[in-house]
Amino acid sequence: MEKDRFKIVETKNPEYRYIIEPVGYISITRHISEISDYLKIRNYKGNVVFDNGLITGNTVGRFVEAYFNGKTFDSSSFKTMFNVPEDIREVADSVLEEIKRSLIKPPEEPKKAKREKAAEKRERPAKKSVEKKTVKKEEEEKKSKTA
Repeated sequence: MEKDRFKIVETKNPEYRYIIEPVGYISITRHISEISDYLKIRNYKGNVVFDNGLITGNTVGRFVEAYFNGKTFDSSSFKTMFNVPEDIREVADSVLEEIKRSLIKPPEEPKKAKREKAAEKRERPAKKSVEKKTVKKEEEEKKSKTA
């Protein structure tokens, strides 16, 4: 599931079936009710991983786990994960990179550089056609001399 503020990814890990990733720099916990609704519809009960990598970077506090009881998150179950399963980390890293790419736009070229490139493109074909004409003219002259 993808919202404009977070992404929910289903995993194959039986202990942590869902990873929640922010799509912006606002903590996922601000969207707990929306996330709970999503999990309720799926009749899910179990642990969920919150990946705060976009906000915290790859620090100790990046991954947080919490237990979802089928209706709400157990507030006492939120804890930092120190031993993140490799498959969870791989999925989370992949999703995080995808999110980063969507947030980072390539810098625009200055207008002057764009105009220069456009001018170069217009000049190139003209040069090629002049060169072709010169080569053809030389070939014709050689043929007339040998004939």
